[in-house]
Amino acid sequence: MLFSNLRHIINSMYKKNVCILKALLITIVVLSSSSMFAFSEEDILFNDVLTIATHSNLELLMYTKDGQAKGYCPELLNRIAELKNLTIKYKIFGPNVTTIEMAKDPDVDFVILSPLFVPEEIKNQCSNEFYYDTYVSITQQGEIITNNDIVKIGLIKIHTIHEATFKKILPKCEFVYYDTTEDILEAVKNGTLDIGLSSEDRANYLLRSPFFTELVLNNTLAQSYGMALWAVNAKSSAYIPIINDGIDLIIADGSQRIITANIRSTKYENSLFDKIYSHWLALVLFFVVIALLVLLYIKSQTNNKKLIVVNTQLKIATKKANAAAKAKTVFLTNMSHELRTPLNAILGLNTLLKDNLNNREVAEDYAEKIEQSSKILLGIINDIIDIAAIEHGKIKILHEVFNVKENIHMVTEMYYNNCLQKGIKYKALAKNIEQEMLVGDAFRLRQILLNLLSNAYKFTEKEGTITVNISEEEISDTHILLHLEVKDTGCGMSSDLQKRLFNKFEQEDATTVTKYGGSGLGLSITKNLIEMMNGTISFESKLKKGTTFSVSIPFEVAGPIPLRTTRDISKLSILIVDDDIDTCKYLSAVTRKWDMKTDYVTDSHAALKKIENKIAIEKEYDIYLIDIKMPTLNGFELVTKIKEIISSKSQIIMMSGYDISDFKKQTQNLDIRTFLSKPIFPSELFNAIICNLGDEKYCEETEYRQEDISLKGMQILLVEDNTINQLIAKKLLESKEALVTVANNGQEALDSILNKKIEYDVVLMDIQMPVMDGYEATRRVRAINSDYSNNLAIYAMTANSFKSDIEKALEAGMNGHIAKPIEPKALYSLLANIFKKI
Repeated sequence: MLFSNLRHIINSMYKKNVCILKALLITIVVLSSSSMFAFSEEDILFNDVLTIATHSNLELLMYTKDGQAKGYCPELLNRIAELKNLTIKYKIFGPNVTTIEMAKDPDVDFVILSPLFVPEEIKNQCSNEFYYDTYVSITQQGEIITNNDIVKIGLIKIHTIHEATFKKILPKCEFVYYDTTEDILEAVKNGTLDIGLSSEDRANYLLRSPFFTELVLNNTLAQSYGMALWAVNAKSSAYIPIINDGIDLIIADGSQRIITANIRSTKYENSLFDKIYSHWLALVLFFVVIALLVLLYIKSQTNNKKLIVVNTQLKIATKKANAAAKAKTVFLTNMSHELRTPLNAILGLNTLLKDNLNNREVAEDYAEKIEQSSKILLGIINDIIDIAAIEHGKIKILHEVFNVKENIHMVTEMYYNNCLQKGIKYKALAKNIEQEMLVGDAFRLRQILLNLLSNAYKFTEKEGTITVNISEEEISDTHILLHLEVKDTGCGMSSDLQKRLFNKFEQEDATTVTKYGGSGLGLSITKNLIEMMNGTISFESKLKKGTTFSVSIPFEVAGPIPLRTTRDISKLSILIVDDDIDTCKYLSAVTRKWDMKTDYVTDSHAALKKIENKIAIEKEYDIYLIDIKMPTLNGFELVTKIKEIISSKSQIIMMSGYDISDFKKQTQNLDIRTFLSKPIFPSELFNAIICNLGDEKYCEETEYRQEDISLKGMQILLVEDNTINQLIAKKLLESKEALVTVANNGQEALDSILNKKIEYDVVLMDIQMPVMDGYEATRRVRAINSDYSNNLAIYAMTANSFKSDIEKALEAGMNGHIAKPIEPKALYSLLANIFKKI
């Protein structure tokens, strides 16, 4: 009772004199050390700093800018703290963290919430309301909603507390959840939603964007509410009277009204997309004016005086327009040219193709050129989409297992023939490759390498050289750093361009655009993707000498490819012949790790001498690894001479940095069974050696070859809301004779399990679905608590593949996790193991 009375006395004194209060607190601490008085930590009422939880992206209510809490709530609370001599700080949480989750954080003293939705038992732990707003509905202009309509309503995930209120107004409504208010407004605009819900101040702010001009506030749904502070622990509850006093003061001195009015007048910051969208008519008119001036110039050639005047005016107008042009104007100008060029070719060639359908050779030539032009057009469109997606944060980096060898070959082989036709020397080399199975985004890795190769190819002339180097560097037991280097002997870059190289729409000058084309977006996209993958990019360039781009990206190691064979290759000897010393050293290091006796030479004549000396001293080599393209004596000529001095037991493997399919025809009489394309990875070389020793199953890439699996009779429930994904998964499973039932969401899956018409062996469960997600469906299945429901195998099958996603799936009661896109062989192996245990 004594301590309780002291609390009330201290709180009252705090309002009157802070100095007296501090003196009293010191006295209490001194007295607590005596035997007469004993105070616990809970009896010391005031922390030095009060921590308030806030969200990061709810403009204008509460958000972060430059690492600082901004918006109505922080500004008003800062004023209260200033008036009451309180020290406060903010702990910022992500957009999907709920109020309850924030309250459970041990560092948090207060959470900002609306008392309208607070349970009765904690209302005495809340302050008075210090800010007021209205939760309103947004619809398309002219939209009329009645109480009996079946409507879709968009709601931010953390605002589900509003559901019950609006359900009373529109009983037939269906709620759809989104991460942000912008996503909700976009869905209303495109017709996915009938109504979007948002705070009025937030809605008014976003509706200033030119992108949402056709949306309006609608009185169909509206709910006024205030914001207060909830003291989440007993100690912070002592501050409620002080905070309430501060709230009274900001109302009395008018600061609440001033702060609120200032924030509500915040100017909406237009993005580049907003600016282009809002001024498209002006841009079109601009180009129309330019076109009319050009026509006038052409028609007035007979009148010299008028021609001079028009020409002068056109130059002046063009000069002024160029001086005033911004990035969006440059963008539209470049895109107009880049899009029209291949489109014009497609349309023209299509007309010619129709006229020559009876001439197969001519028709095929036109069809091939149409395909080339279409790919160019698609590439430009993809660049535009990518840069827009990057600006709006829509690109997500995947986290999935992939084979780096397959992905590197997929890209490098695309340029073999292109370089050959253009007269460019092309080399792709691998060095220090230890790990071939990595975890990351294979598609973006290919896109990065393709962009760099495309750039090198575009700016390298005939008789030039392009070199691609791939290497790995171990940075921990679980991660490696993948290094990519693309080097060319092209035109290089000026020092001025180097300073602005990674900016959007940047090229050397107008002649560069005319000669080489391109949108100027590729390197900007590449740099953004690399940084999103936590990597780095650098370059060195000299004008008229060439350019080298160096990229380093970290990847998690998925595990080595098992090199299994019953053959002992440690006693075998191998001779490597290649005019590139780096290739010789790399391949020698690989074979020596397998304890093979390894020699290498960089010249064909030196190879012949090496072989003769080897035979004279002991015995010939077991394996010969020979490059095809070499000076003085090429690989085929060397093999012919080697065949004259060795026995038939020795095996020969050919390798090349070019398309090996063209060379196979030339070796029909040389009895060569194995060819390798550079860059050569360890598993490829290993398979080639074992293949040449007579093990046929290694004569193709069979690292992932598995026994023929049958799932005949296995009952599988596929839970997936995307129809295309349904089709893919269903066809894959049915190809192994599984019996597949499809459910479109978690609720349908739960109903199918409960009706017991089919006893499923396994459930493949998507996570993000309407009506009921995969986590909730799994929890409800386990809650049935029967032998069947407890033992039913449930696997998450989702594109969410981070470690936290896997842990969340297991916590919900799932047996495991399968990442999308689906890797069929891994899926079949998993299901076969489950089927064997049933």
